[in-house]
Amino acid sequence: MTDQDAKGRFAPGNKLGRGAKRRAPKSLLKQAVTDADVKALLQAGLRKAKNGNDDWAMWFLDRHVPRVKAISPPIHVELDTTDMHSTLRTVLERTAAGEISTDQAKDLLTAAQAVATVVKLEELQNQLEEIKQQMEAGRARLKAV
Repeated sequence: MTDQDAKGRFAPGNKLGRGAKRRAPKSLLKQAVTDADVKALLQAGLRKAKNGNDDWAMWFLDRHVPRVKAISPPIHVELDTTDMHSTLRTVLERTAAGEISTDQAKDLLTAAQAVATVVKLEELQNQLEEIKQQMEAGRARLKAV
């Protein structure tokens, strides 16, 4: 029984889709290609790369040479991490003046935001401790009455 009509079209609701019956499973492909085949293909590709084939050269380089990533030089910026408005203003002014790059500005602002988050969490923790102490003091007074 086939999922196709007389014209070769798939019946509605076919879960396999076009070409699914003709496609070989990956496990069969892996079994068919031996280590010797892979070695021969790589050697042929390497010969082509050495003879000037740019596609093969790029393929080998992409897999064996790490990509070069631009690294910004270190900078010195005086920031007031207790005042985010001041920090933001300083970073924007230095960026607008061309003293620091936009990437450096982004990194500085991300770091400043992390510091501000930690400071805010510490403040909230201190406030919570004060509330707990006040509640305990209130309970002690109620017990005394």
